[in-house]
Amino acid sequence: MRVYTNHPPLLLTRVDVHGRSLRGSSRTGRLVASAAFLLLICGCAGEGGSAGGNQNNTGHDRATVVGSQGLYSLLALDSHRTVYDSPEDFPIEQRHMRAGPDRMAGGGPEPCLVMRPPCDISYRLPALPDGAQLEFALAVRRNGYRDEGQVRWTVSLDGVTLDEVALDCSGSVPDKERKWQHRTLALPHSGELRFQVDYEGDGLRGPPVGLGILRLALPFEVERQVSTQDLPNIVLVVVDTLRADALGCLGNERDTSPFMDQLAQEGALFERAYSSAPWTIPGTASVLTGLSIPEHGLGDSGSNSLSERLDTLATVLARAGFTTAGFSCNPLIDAARNFHRGFEVFQTVSWKAISEVEPAVKEFLSGVGEERFFLYLQPTDPHVPYRPLEPHLKRLGIGSPGDIYDEKARTVLDRWYAGGDVDSARMERTNAHNLDLYDTETAEVDRFLAELVAKLEEEGLADKTLICITADHGEEFMEHGLVGHFNQLYEESVHVPLILWGPGVPAGLRVSVPIENRHVAPTLLRTAGVELPERMVGPNLLSLEDRGALEDQGVFLLSQKGRRGNFPDRDAVDLGSMCSLIEGTWQLIRCVQKEPVRKSYHLLFDLSEDPGALTDLAAQFPERVRRMNARIEAWLESGRSSRPALVPTSEETLNLMRDIGYLGDDEDPGSDEGRAPVADHPKESGAAPVDEAKVDRDVSPNRR
Repeated sequence: MRVYTNHPPLLLTRVDVHGRSLRGSSRTGRLVASAAFLLLICGCAGEGGSAGGNQNNTGHDRATVVGSQGLYSLLALDSHRTVYDSPEDFPIEQRHMRAGPDRMAGGGPEPCLVMRPPCDISYRLPALPDGAQLEFALAVRRNGYRDEGQVRWTVSLDGVTLDEVALDCSGSVPDKERKWQHRTLALPHSGELRFQVDYEGDGLRGPPVGLGILRLALPFEVERQVSTQDLPNIVLVVVDTLRADALGCLGNERDTSPFMDQLAQEGALFERAYSSAPWTIPGTASVLTGLSIPEHGLGDSGSNSLSERLDTLATVLARAGFTTAGFSCNPLIDAARNFHRGFEVFQTVSWKAISEVEPAVKEFLSGVGEERFFLYLQPTDPHVPYRPLEPHLKRLGIGSPGDIYDEKARTVLDRWYAGGDVDSARMERTNAHNLDLYDTETAEVDRFLAELVAKLEEEGLADKTLICITADHGEEFMEHGLVGHFNQLYEESVHVPLILWGPGVPAGLRVSVPIENRHVAPTLLRTAGVELPERMVGPNLLSLEDRGALEDQGVFLLSQKGRRGNFPDRDAVDLGSMCSLIEGTWQLIRCVQKEPVRKSYHLLFDLSEDPGALTDLAAQFPERVRRMNARIEAWLESGRSSRPALVPTSEETLNLMRDIGYLGDDEDPGSDEGRAPVADHPKESGAAPVDEAKVDRDVSPNRR
């Protein structure tokens, strides 16, 4: 994209990572020997290939970490916005917009206001500290390059021009130049921030354009730290869709996880760790922020985008001088939903096998040298669709499944509950086959982790790296009549692994107290000697005293929607909001049933006697139900009272959730029961966009 500018940005802070390689030597004994053995037996499990990325040999000064701390997102402050001018047939709409066909060239989706010139809008800025800056992006929508012309932007503060940019919107603009133009401007004071956009060209009117990101931030520059055993690196692996009993150390009779079992034996294993929700966005947000769902709001509101006002592990560690990098294979965990904050390098590759991301991860580790680093990984190998990984099938002794349904198990099961012609025995064989494949993909993640630690050893980093392995949620295989996740709050959906290994972790520690894996964030910071930010208060899971306090606290879970199934009976009911509290061995689940009659009800289980949660004891223990329900109400109220303003969920995120199978065709995951409204939502427009909405829709590719 050709850009014409009269006033250049006053400050640019985008940083890529390129490090020197300073190799040393260290010893990790039996663990590395185990890793080497696994590489021999599983080395052909995946075909490698570079995932691409934004690392760059720029040669800039590596002495400091340069970045910015988020203050506000203007996209979350609709009440601060005034529209002075906008075409009547094209009202301003908040959504994600793509600027071009090539994500890697900068054309991928960004949260933005979509408008058509001429437009004139402003924001009344909140109070800002000295040195605050505006980070924003401008683009022509990817289908808007047609007639010869330019879209001109003017940005002013209280009438004083800060920036002028002209974007070429001609049809002759090459695909690689159809991308977002990122800008950063110093804000000398608060006031009226105004954006005026006009079109000059051969067309009858200008193309749709996007005003994106709109982030108020405070720049920082800190000295880059050096890692030692006392000041370790941090590797956090959030394995997508990995339930606890998929691992040998947590009950799987198959040898799916010899390397993770070894890590658990030599480090700390938390036998009853729980994710905050049965699906990706809220579960991952809690792990990264250390906050409950009512506090951060994702999964309990009309938003699926992390607030600028909340710290994450990455933002805290960047300000502490860590080199930061993240690799997500789940398209929901990406920059469009603000999960990239705090990372110098962040790559999202939709549904790629971890073997395809592996080269980029190893390249990062080869280049980091002595710099203290935070590496975040989110493999999706245990997520549907499953792949028949032949080396693991053979090693685990998994043979031919016989006669099964080739369709997705969820599709067949939906047909069964609708009264369709489905063979229940064949459905059970299909489910068993899917569980077999799920085990092989768990084994593939285990192989990857063995290679990861072997790479750390090769670079001399293993003895000074703290490793944490957990999951965003689990997976159901018809234990309660359904398959997949986002259905319920039973053990198979929310009980996840949690393993810590490395400096500061007691060897052989096994913890049976129920805990939430959102406490990973404060635990890692405390163990690494990094000061916690004000809102990321929480226990150190490696502290005996802190774990004792957690016994009385219990575990809280939440989902905006769910479903109840009863197989082989043809009984399935859609549910609204669901909350749960686990106290010791007791679990209370509160549901809202939508049909045939809207009502609320409670389920109570004694997991010590009934680990499968099949026998409801609510009628026998009404006082326990009342007390636990009151605790849930207090938890919701307390968390929601401190929640920041949030950017509402875009239709693109909902479409992606539908593609994955989280939602039905016309379904919205908003909570039905007592949901606190999201502050400052943009007003909904009843007018349809001029161009087809599908133009900007991102569909998840099948990862086979």
